[in-house]
Amino acid sequence: MNGVSPDPLEAAALASRLRVLYFSDKAEGQYVNLCAEIVRDGSQEEAADLWSRLLQLAAENRATGGYFDLPKLVRKLRSDFELKDYPDFESDWMRLESVTDQT
Repeated sequence: MNGVSPDPLEAAALASRLRVLYFSDKAEGQYVNLCAEIVRDGSQEEAADLWSRLLQLAAENRATGGYFDLPKLVRKLRSDFELKDYPDFESDWMRLESVTDQT
């Protein structure tokens, strides 16, 4: 760091804001079941795909200090998954737009 030591108070303030979430491989089945509650069809296959995608996103962003808030995560997942509480109405809007353009 250019020969400058970090300020201990600033370092402590930063460390106090870090959140570390631990996941156990032993509980992976529970995580997949939770994913099944989130996807529209509720299938174990779709849930396993969602869990794999979440792990992939975490791995891709871990080293760079990336983060996901809910809106960002939904945007990333919406193209591949039908989420129960976050439906994608884009195709509906496009269809309505094309119908109204024809009149």
